[in-house]
Amino acid sequence: DSVDVLTLFPVDTDRRLLMCRFSVYLSWWRCHHNQDQEKEKSSEEKLKEALKKEEEEQKAAERLLKMDERKRGYNSMISVKEPSAEEMEAFMMKRARPEDPMA
Repeated sequence: DSVDVLTLFPVDTDRRLLMCRFSVYLSWWRCHHNQDQEKEKSSEEKLKEALKKEEEEQKAAERLLKMDERKRGYNSMISVKEPSAEEMEAFMMKRARPEDPMA
């Protein structure tokens, strides 16, 4: 969403009109700039939450695997809902990579 400043501020002799146009442009810019920052913050927060959730799921899976099969519930490790993009990214970050010797 690029805006040509010259079309917003043509050459005017009326200072009040120029200031009015500038204040409208400034409020528009602040609104859109704040929305971008909120999107970035919310995606970072979602990723942090997904990483925490992935760690908890890994701990729960380890606990269930250590448990005796007769005491473990039926299909206790299944999840029905589709994972979000943040959950997929957290999984990719946390998964074990056997082909990578440095991981």
